[in-house]
Amino acid sequence: MKINKKNPVLVVGAGSIGERHIKILLNEGFSNIYVLRRKKSKNFRNLFKPDITIITSWNSISTINFTFAIIANPSSLHMRSAISSLNRGMHVLVEKPLSNNLKSFRELKRIVKQKKLLVYVGYMMRFHPLIKKIDKFILKKTYGDVVSIESKWAEY
Repeated sequence: MKINKKNPVLVVGAGSIGERHIKILLNEGFSNIYVLRRKKSKNFRNLFKPDITIITSWNSISTINFTFAIIANPSSLHMRSAISSLNRGMHVLVEKPLSNNLKSFRELKRIVKQKKLLVYVGYMMRFHPLIKKIDKFILKKTYGDVVSIESKWAEY
């Protein structure tokens, strides 16, 4: 899928993770970013006067043709936000976890299949070079069959 960086993009949630996604989008050259948040304020903790549009309700986006949405609001709202985005024809990147329960999972699957949209659950280490290397070792059975792996991740 080729993405035009001038097409509208929706970020749902403007906490620390939402801000990180906004910063990445800006750094990657996206120029038409909308943020759905409760507050109308353009004040952020870690972004200085970003060039984005703030919206405060799903109703106000009905006329905008978004390419995709990044869901970064509280986990309990992920599934509802993902389904709302999919119903509006947007591809979706959802921060982990997809949901705090599986009540609406069948509905999400049905919409994805019917509308032929993409849903991706983000995980910060998925594309880390060492993880990719470990994955290759496992797939090639470089060290034989894997019986168990234990890993510890930490940050200061």
